[in-house]
This record gives sequence, C-alpha cells and structure tokens, in this order.
Amino acid sequence: MAYVLFGAGLRVEEAAELLRSHSLSSKTQHILTLTGPAHQPGAQPMAKPMAQPMAQPMPRQVPLNRWIMGHRYGTYLKNPLTQWLKSRTDTSPYVFIEDSGEPLKFAGIIALWNAIVTDSTVTHPAMTTNNPLVTPFQARQTWCIELLMKAMSLENLSILSGLSLDELQPYAHRAKEKAALEQALAIDQKNT
Repeated sequence: MAYVLFGAGLRVEEAAELLRSHSLSSKTQHILTLTGPAHQPGAQPMAKPMAQPMAQPMPRQVPLNRWIMGHRYGTYLKNPLTQWLKSRTDTSPYVFIEDSGEPLKFAGIIALWNAIVTDSTVTHPAMTTNNPLVTPFQARQTWCIELLMKAMSLENLSILSGLSLDELQPYAHRAKEKAALEQALAIDQKNT
C-alpha cells in the first residue's frame, strides 16, 4: 500500500476505492484509473462531512511511478502492486482488503499504513519510526514534489492529482527550495 500511495499520490479515500481492474500495466507504463470519490479542486477534504450531496466523481488516470525518493521499485510489470495482486487467491475486486475479503475502508487503510510505518523490517528511510511524521498525506505531498522537481508543469500535475493550481502552490515552492538546496550543494562539491 505504501508503494501505491508514494508512487501514485493517491488519497486514502482513493486507495480504499481502488479496484484490481483499475491497475493497467505494460512494458512501458503502469497506470491507475481512479473512479472513486476524487477531490474536486477547491473542495473541502473528504474527511469532513458535507452538508450537500457530493458532485459526480471525476475519473482520472495517474502513473504508478517506479522511482520513489531515489529508489527503484521493480518494473512496470513486476512491482509491489503487481506482485501483491498476483499472490492473492480471493475474488474480491478491491485492491486493499481485510482478512474477511471486505474492502478496507478509510480507517482500515490508516491502520494498515500505521502497521507498515511501525514495522521494524521496513528499511526505506521515509517509512521508519525514526520519521514519526510519515502519514498517507505526506506520501501524496512527496509524490507531488517529486513530479515538480522532475519538471512537470503545475497544469499537468493539477490534471493528475485533481488539485487546483492554488492548492499546488505550496508543493511548487517546496520543489523550488529543494532544487536550490541541491544546486548549492553541487556548487560546494565542485569546490572540494
């Protein structure tokens, strides 16, 4: 699950609604089709109850990236998600399920996330208890910042993430900060 949240920038609600049939991979790409409750740009977060009926979700596709924070996780055809789906013997259409076979809801996704970040066998620096601030929301932030640092435009990231340009501004600022820091460090390395 951590691979999907970090690699595709999904919200917890989107992960809970993700179906096996929404994962499409080939030699050249791995795409997730999101049809569940998508965040509408400018809308309130899903965690808050809404007084009025929610608008129809806007389906969108997002790439499931192989490279996350400088680490490669398999290929488009053989990665943690494809391996998980191949290993399953149940018939549930949902990607993330409880032991009973029922789909994980929001609370179940959070509980699974917390179990992953407290697992002593997890070795990725972003997913260890040495970093107590790691949340599913931070995985989405990381995904946005990484794409911006790889020169994705704000407009294209808005399409992929479902976030408005205004909502992406803090991520754009953080990506610029990281790029400036990397440039300063590279200059310092040249002088040694």
